[in-house]
Amino acid sequence: MRFRYDRDLGCVVEVRDLPNYFEEQEKRSHLAAPMVMRDIAEYRTVASDVASGDKRITISSRSRHRTFLRDNGLVEVGNERLKPRKPIPLSRQKRREDIKRAVELVRQGRQHEIG
Repeated sequence: MRFRYDRDLGCVVEVRDLPNYFEEQEKRSHLAAPMVMRDIAEYRTVASDVASGDKRITISSRSRHRTFLRDNGLVEVGNERLKPRKPIPLSRQKRREDIKRAVELVRQGRQHEIG
């Protein structure tokens, strides 16, 4: 059995192997045709467009959508760039102590206190 810490659940969960999943994917990849994504449906923007005199415009293609977002300084939710995390400077001894403390909390069933 293998386990891993799940941040969303806040506890350690068992990891189950799926042996046939990768074999099936391998078989499909040789048979599948190239994936083609159709264009987006036409829509009217919620935000105003600076280039058109602060009026809402109609967008009918992905490329126009990207251009609209870029020109108006907008970002789709979920597509924003994350700031790189600053590493926490820990000495080798401090890192070992943190790992031991985390293991002990998991053994006691108090994994929700890790963090």
